[in-house]
Amino acid sequence: MKKNLIISLLLIAIVFISNSVYAGNEDGFVPVWKVGQKWILEAAYRDLRVEGEAWLPAMQWIFHVRAKKEFNGEECYVLHIYGRKVSQKNQAILWLSVNDLRPLKVIDVFPTSSGMKYKERDINNQSAEPLVAEGTPIPYDMPSFPLVRTENRAQSANISGDKTSSSIAKKFSRIRSIGGISFKRSVSQKSKTPDKKLSDIFNGYLKQSRNNEATFQVEINEDRSSNKVVQLWHEGSPWAIRENKRDRKVRLVPESEYVNRDGGNN
Repeated sequence: MKKNLIISLLLIAIVFISNSVYAGNEDGFVPVWKVGQKWILEAAYRDLRVEGEAWLPAMQWIFHVRAKKEFNGEECYVLHIYGRKVSQKNQAILWLSVNDLRPLKVIDVFPTSSGMKYKERDINNQSAEPLVAEGTPIPYDMPSFPLVRTENRAQSANISGDKTSSSIAKKFSRIRSIGGISFKRSVSQKSKTPDKKLSDIFNGYLKQSRNNEATFQVEINEDRSSNKVVQLWHEGSPWAIRENKRDRKVRLVPESEYVNRDGGNN
């Protein structure tokens, strides 16, 4: 009797811990990171100099959670992104809210003919709008969190949202100012259960899933842009498992690939 009670308590503790780690937010899925954590994204880029399906060699980018710091009174992750090869000069530093990964500050570092320079992105850190990589080869596109299973309920947000039986949609609008000229920028985000084709692609990842882990297909589209972002997020992974854009294809490199090849997680 006592033995059964102990086993039951252990099982309850395991379920509680697993839900805390992977759910990340009681309102839905938000990735939870640890300081020092790293992962690698591999991106292939379309060769825009030629027509058709011509792709340049893939590049790998290391995502490194450097620290947790306070920014504007809010706790955030400091995420440093840099190339795996020294020839990849571009870098990025993202300050992201621990609560919902909302971008608080984004700095792009890039090479020029006169040396390395940096530029801070125009970010509205009061809005939970998606983060779309612009003018950089670094694939740090990211949706608005939390992501919610479509069979449960619509996502709650301070912007208008509507739900259908198979997807959850959001729309974000704000005024941007570039070169003294203001214009309206609208971005839409839709999340749903992954299409069968995408689920089959990631069968290797999904086989490692726990029973209570969900996978989300997220589509991000900016008005007047033909470069729609399609991502597959999985509750057991720190970043999107896969991303497709018109000019870019990205995958999360399984840890086993670079640990086995390099003898360690570099």
